[in-house]
Amino acid sequence: MKIRRIKKQTITIFAALMITSLMLLPSIEAAPYYKGKNITVLVGFNAGGGTDTTARIFTKYFGKYIPGSPSVIVKNLPGAGGVKALNLIAEKTRPDGYTLIFQNWVPVSQLIKEPGVRFDYSDLTIVGGAQGPPFMLFARTDAVPGGIKKPADIKNADKLVYAGLRPSIPLDIFGRLSLNLLGLEYRYVTGYRGAAKVRAAIKQGEANITTHALNGYRSGVEPAMAKDGTVTPVWYFQNKDEQGNYFKSKDINDMPTFMEVYEEVKGGTPSGDLWNAFSVLRGLYSTASWFFWGPPNMNKEATKELQEGFQKMMQDPELIAESKKIAGFVFKPASTKNVQMMVDGLDDIDPDTIAYLKKFIADATK
Repeated sequence: MKIRRIKKQTITIFAALMITSLMLLPSIEAAPYYKGKNITVLVGFNAGGGTDTTARIFTKYFGKYIPGSPSVIVKNLPGAGGVKALNLIAEKTRPDGYTLIFQNWVPVSQLIKEPGVRFDYSDLTIVGGAQGPPFMLFARTDAVPGGIKKPADIKNADKLVYAGLRPSIPLDIFGRLSLNLLGLEYRYVTGYRGAAKVRAAIKQGEANITTHALNGYRSGVEPAMAKDGTVTPVWYFQNKDEQGNYFKSKDINDMPTFMEVYEEVKGGTPSGDLWNAFSVLRGLYSTASWFFWGPPNMNKEATKELQEGFQKMMQDPELIAESKKIAGFVFKPASTKNVQMMVDGLDDIDPDTIAYLKKFIADATK
């Protein structure tokens, strides 16, 4: 009995010493969530287009602002105007934060319940959103008899062929709405797989007018076709401020706004159902138009690190300088709160406007 008591006391003393020693050791922090990991960013378009170019600018800098400094790579997954990649993120991507998507958003596809659309923006995880370059429309200079001398000359075109990707993507919608508002006749050819294919069609004369984001125009069109006079910028689409008023971009001084051309061609300002749909959509794109999204219910630690890293990345002087050089535009970050409000606002769109857009898009394929 005496021996057992000594052993019990010894064990108790030893345990106390061990606990004290552990308490005196320096605390060991857990490794960052992304330490030694890779992040794959899906892009729903072919390489070489505006979305792909922008994604590669961002991913070049993103990793250094995420704790653990993971490598960030781009993977192109084209299909259905970006919808294929969005469906994948929404349905099959693990929520561990190792796979994201970079995309200009396509709310109309969701609003009109387009066949094949299975994602819902309210289910996706917001990583970061930015107000990207405005959309702009350009045309072959020879689309007008005698050539386009000034943007308003587009009113004299009589055989316009619009090259598009998909009736429900914003580039095609804004391009077609603007032509319709001006009362111009055109033939709409859709189904091109990526901006590079569209540019090839324009260059070869297969089509003669289309819409790009400004960054895609600056990097892919201007050097190859604008400088030699093959194409001419016609107008760009303004964004709205927080009060809902249109404003001119400080980054664009070589082309007019659509409103300026409309006023010169038609006089006054547009109105009616067509203009109302156009105006509602411009509002949807004024908070942010380019996004990193994660899958639904993404890991909370990963989400926090990615969101904070995105906001820090957007202040990087080298990123700002490179986007200005390549895209001719400085991307402006939106807060997560404002992006969430924008997504929630999809539920408030007037059903009549949605019905009009649904018919407008359906008519494009007839």
